[in-house]
Amino acid sequence: MGYFLARPLLLVSNRHVEGSPIFEVTGETPKYTSYFENVLGEQWVFQSGEGTFSLSGGDIGWAEPITTMADLGDLVLQTPEILWVAACLYAAKLDCAVDFATQRLGTAR
Repeated sequence: MGYFLARPLLLVSNRHVEGSPIFEVTGETPKYTSYFENVLGEQWVFQSGEGTFSLSGGDIGWAEPITTMADLGDLVLQTPEILWVAACLYAAKLDCAVDFATQRLGTAR
């Protein structure tokens, strides 16, 4: 069986106000990408490479992704978002996934 050409699997519309920064993948193609939208329509994209990650979202401005655990720890998230980020960290094989979920679920709203 041969390989197929890479084509988009999922196209998602940005639900933020006109004039908001637009999310774009820049640099190398990420090894792992995940999309999340909460019940309020707030959108998030998690991407990771070899030992690195970035989290982008309309609430934090698409142009300035979060790329460190310290910045991720300061982010205000609801329980579903915490669980999603923890699952992304785990899927990306980053050792911090369980610690992130354990610490953050004690402060979830």
